[in-house]
Amino acid sequence: MLSLMTAIKPRLEALPALQGWSVRLSSDADDKSPVPAVSLRCTGATAKDSGTRSVALEPIYTLTLVVPRSPDAFAQLDTAITAVIASLHNWSPGCVAGRCWLRTALLQAREPEFNSAGLAGFEMAFKAAASYDGEPNTNPNFYA
Repeated sequence: MLSLMTAIKPRLEALPALQGWSVRLSSDADDKSPVPAVSLRCTGATAKDSGTRSVALEPIYTLTLVVPRSPDAFAQLDTAITAVIASLHNWSPGCVAGRCWLRTALLQAREPEFNSAGLAGFEMAFKAAASYDGEPNTNPNFYA
């Protein structure tokens, strides 16, 4: 589920609206201070048990958009929000690192929870879904 972030990052980097933005994953070792920036994290997942060997995992990918506070900060954020939604909502990632993914969907959008006097931001959460296999059950009466 974490490998899907490596497919999302270049998708964001290719957006003209994010030209000049730092697009970074939570695992990146580089400097996290340059702005404007998009920070991409996997902030959790829900699971739906199918009652069989597999489980559907629905990871939540949170993107935090950050710009310096200025008179045009909201316009910058609006432009970025529009571009990110157009790129990620209803996107079908296909197979990434051997796992096939269903389409992504916007779950929520809100002001981020950070306190920095010089920054403005907005946060969006997207979900995706993929099937993961568990232990095969060899008990012949398991499905009876």
